[in-house]
Amino acid sequence: MATFTDKKFEEMYQGFRNVHAEWETLVSECVIFSDVDTRALPFRSVGLTSDPAVLEKAEHLVSEWRRFATAFDKQGQGSKSTILKETYMPVPYILKVKHEVEILRRGAMTSFVHPRESILTRYDSTIAKFGKMKAAASFIKLLKKERDFFEAEPEGTLYRLRSSGFTEITLVHTPAADIAPERSLVGAHGALIFSTSLTKDDVQLRDITGGDQKSMYDRITRIECSVLEQGDLYRVSDIEFERKYREVYRSVQRNDTSMRINWEKREREMRVKYRGTEKYNKFISDNNATRPIRQWVLDHDYILIERMRDIGEFETKSVVDIRARYLYDDEIKDGHYSSKVLTRRQEMIDQGIKLYQDLYPKSK
Repeated sequence: MATFTDKKFEEMYQGFRNVHAEWETLVSECVIFSDVDTRALPFRSVGLTSDPAVLEKAEHLVSEWRRFATAFDKQGQGSKSTILKETYMPVPYILKVKHEVEILRRGAMTSFVHPRESILTRYDSTIAKFGKMKAAASFIKLLKKERDFFEAEPEGTLYRLRSSGFTEITLVHTPAADIAPERSLVGAHGALIFSTSLTKDDVQLRDITGGDQKSMYDRITRIECSVLEQGDLYRVSDIEFERKYREVYRSVQRNDTSMRINWEKREREMRVKYRGTEKYNKFISDNNATRPIRQWVLDHDYILIERMRDIGEFETKSVVDIRARYLYDDEIKDGHYSSKVLTRRQEMIDQGIKLYQDLYPKSK
């Protein structure tokens, strides 16, 4: 329980508790989903309202909550607060939705960062504790082998330990037509959806099992470590590498979605424009001929970002730049790519930027 050193701060905390209670009441009165915590109590509740008065009150409560959170953070930096950060963070939020929205529930992880030096200390203390026990000889041998691995790692290396058995809730919504969906994670204190067009029946809940989506950790080497709590250990640098790769991957996905939407839109427009004219059959023929080429270009973009992964440079996120640098000559000469790609490729050559084919020539 929180303790206080001055009356003013105690009063501020009580003000926050009132805001907290009002928010919970507001969301509970229009709740459409709640997860449960380890005590089987509802939390991470999501409410839905179309009432402007409820929205106005919710906006006031969130504003007040954020004000308190800022004050508590400032107080905590001065070591004057005993309020757990989880009490007020993350700040709940309001999501205003015009189009569809979906609630995703998936398995989640907790994670903690451990420096190399603290792990070595754990090995030393564990080895010292069991070192004289004959029954633990094989265990000590394993510990020493693992310790040698960490000893050989650079000083200051950080590792992340991830443990499973938890869930996370995400709101997926479409801000506007022809725009890729956006995701908003729901914190422990919940969220409120405001929409003048959606009802509870319009909001779907989808449970995602572990096999439905690939994790970026699938491509990261797990490190054996017997002295930490149960979980999987990874280098933080490996995680950051994979995260940068996935950012580029998602940017290519967004470009893919945008191009498909534009192609489909143009095809519909041209069908209407040429229907009943002598140009219609030629348009259909040309469109059918170019469709597999367009698909090849999109599919090949994912091969190109794998090549980017080989080099390990993820600063470039423009699809034009990716194509310009990572295509081979024989892939670009067929004329499937725009003049922008060719122009950018020549600019890279003039700037002395190594193309992928310079670093990884194709074997003959």
